[in-house]
Amino acid sequence: MSASTSTISPATICFDNDGTPVSTMYDDFYFSTDNGYQESQYTFLEGNQLAERWQQLKHQQRGNFVIAEAGFGSGLNFLAAAELWLKTAPEHWQLHFISSEKHPLSKADLTAALALWPSLSTLSQALINNYPPLVPGIHCIPLFNGRIHLQLGFGDSSEIFEQFSDTDFAASIGRRRRAVDAWFLDGFSPAKNPDMWRDDVFSAIALLSQPGTTLATFTAASQVRKQLSRHGFTVSKRRGYGVKREMLTASMDAAHCRWPAITAKARAPWYLSPPQSEPIAGQQVTVIGAGIAGMQTAYSLANRGIDVTVLEAKSEPASVASGNPQGILYTRLSPGQGELSQFAMLSYIYATNQYKQLFAKNSLQSPRDGQLCGTLQLAFNAKELRQAEKIADSFSHQDDLVQFQSADQASLTAGTTCEHGGLFYPASGWLHPKSACLALSQHPRIKVITETRVSQLEHTGSQWQLHCQGQQSRQADTVVIATAEFIQQFAQTERLPVKPIRGQITKFNSSNHSEKLSCVVCHEGYLTPSLNHSHTIGASFNQDDDSTILNPRDHLSNIAKLQQAMPSFSAGIDFQQPLSGRAGFRCTTPDYLPIVGPVADYQQSKTTLQPLAKNAKARLPISANFYPNLYINIGHGSRGLTSTPLCGELIASYICHSPSPISWQLSRALNPARFLVRAICRKEAV
Repeated sequence: MSASTSTISPATICFDNDGTPVSTMYDDFYFSTDNGYQESQYTFLEGNQLAERWQQLKHQQRGNFVIAEAGFGSGLNFLAAAELWLKTAPEHWQLHFISSEKHPLSKADLTAALALWPSLSTLSQALINNYPPLVPGIHCIPLFNGRIHLQLGFGDSSEIFEQFSDTDFAASIGRRRRAVDAWFLDGFSPAKNPDMWRDDVFSAIALLSQPGTTLATFTAASQVRKQLSRHGFTVSKRRGYGVKREMLTASMDAAHCRWPAITAKARAPWYLSPPQSEPIAGQQVTVIGAGIAGMQTAYSLANRGIDVTVLEAKSEPASVASGNPQGILYTRLSPGQGELSQFAMLSYIYATNQYKQLFAKNSLQSPRDGQLCGTLQLAFNAKELRQAEKIADSFSHQDDLVQFQSADQASLTAGTTCEHGGLFYPASGWLHPKSACLALSQHPRIKVITETRVSQLEHTGSQWQLHCQGQQSRQADTVVIATAEFIQQFAQTERLPVKPIRGQITKFNSSNHSEKLSCVVCHEGYLTPSLNHSHTIGASFNQDDDSTILNPRDHLSNIAKLQQAMPSFSAGIDFQQPLSGRAGFRCTTPDYLPIVGPVADYQQSKTTLQPLAKNAKARLPISANFYPNLYINIGHGSRGLTSTPLCGELIASYICHSPSPISWQLSRALNPARFLVRAICRKEAV
């Protein structure tokens, strides 16, 4: 996204005598003073004939219905649509609701505004519980056991929709059936908020629409009618709600729709995989690897109604990289606005929401399985302090995301003396990775089969054959590889550039003093609160070391880092006690981003993409050569607990042909073929 992290300006509102929210910026009501809920039903649900359309969806099929909205406001339109969807639509279908909001309400104001509708309390509380911090980007929010996916974009409408409809990405609308089915054009009136009714907004709307896409809006302003007509919609007037005399409905005319012509002429960018087979009831999806990446992928698919088999080579899930007793759920935010920082922020917000819900449902139990106790990231030297201050400035007034704390404040937060201040992430904490994997595996649509090592993948006809050591082969329609650095065993993925880096943790017994530690503390390493009267610190970073045997030198290094960052805390610990620990391996990538998406045939793609060597910006007539229905989710380094939940959703969106949970720019940045493309562009040997 082009906007920086400091550009979101929250809504400023007041409430009238009836409790109706009013924008002080635009001097306009958020919804009708007569009855906002009925206004939403009449204007947007009936205006798009949603009840009739949803009743006609085929119960025996699985699919997606996409609504897009300009002007999320109080979320009332979304809740009205969600209520109707849950009552009307077939169980196997998912509603994807994409909405933009330039000036989002604070969570407190949102809560107050929705309190007017007690009949929607269950729905509104789910929204409030998952409402993201007010930072730019597309926030993916699965709700109601995956039946509804809200993709809430904070930023200008044209910028948000561009993340779904860039000219390059337009080819994917027809190829992946991601076009919008119905539009809600809400927001404040054109006279009071002309920016939301600009031509570039209507252009983005047209680019995401297909023949038959419908649209409804409360306004009947002539400029809106003209814009819709200019961009291919057939427009009709309808009696307005309440005191409003007229409103508009519209439908995209097949003769004037832009996207068929665009997709016919556009040259597909390298990262777009060809259309795959439609997801059907009984589809066989197999995930290889029962670590956190594999289980998060399976969980996202299962929440969409797909039965998933997870094959694990070891005797139980989370036995390799996900086997540490206490993993840290956190991120390192950046004042920058690049793809890495954007992914770090959005994946962290998504992950903390997901784990919060798992604790709320008792799928995870505190403190046995983890604690969302917050993480304190110490600014332990001048460089770290400058960086922390920049981050705090970029995310000012976002205390639910990150807070800058002085040394005294940090000491109060941590429950122990901290010589340094730093950044506090209140929603984070620690998890037992194996417990997280087991909690995800309890979904009734997930079946985990252990002691099954897949040694070879072979595509025959319309299915994949999975050859397993010492066992019969298995078949699957779709395969997802989630085996971290153990991808060299498959011919399809052996050229992907991943590197295992050894990390050793150290465990020591707690003291009366150290038991007071109440949050995770990160410095050059990390320190966890006591679990069963022991702390975990770590982890070392050893390149070119493939030993799993504990190294005393790494124990000493872990202790030295803790003593330097937290001398007062360390003084109360007897480090002469017998130490224990564990050595494991992080799966890292050259650009620090995970590898997530469809797997490309290396040899064929190398030939297909060769023109990029002459012109790195060349638009090729075809994309990279991707294997049919083969995906990968690896390369999460030391932050797998944080990054894998959103990446699991991304894989599910590919398989289910639904809108991506992230922008096309981030999807491209994670695409497995990116390393080949870079090598060709740089004229390196491939």
